Amino acid sequence: GIYELVVANDYCEAAQEIELLEYCPPSLYVPNAFSPNQDGINDVFNAKGLRIVDYELFIYDRWGLQLFKSEDLNVGWNGEYKGQVVQQDVYVYKIFYSFLKENGNEDRDALVGTVTVVK
Repeated sequence: GIYELVVANDYCEAAQEIELLEYCPPSLYVPNAFSPNQDGINDVFNAKGLRIVDYELFIYDRWGLQLFKSEDLNVGWNGEYKGQVVQQDVYVYKIFYSFLKENGNEDRDALVGTVTVVK
């Protein structure tokens, strides 16, 4: 916002308007395990992020079969494929996301990692 700064003493006063621009860098946190057992605790795998403009999440099994896709940071994987909970194992995720840089331009990045399904 725009703020007026006034500095004064017994002899003089100076005033100036200044504009402060807020920029907080984007952040993305991705857990490495979850337990889709419907107990209400860690039942869904999804990233948490701030200042993310665009987002895609893909989940693959060890043979490269795509099990899940989401284009919404708030919609995660419930550990199911074709209506059945997958077996306890390690799965690969790929996340593609966009964010705004300090200069206002959009940039794109990707994360690749693994997530363990724990039963």
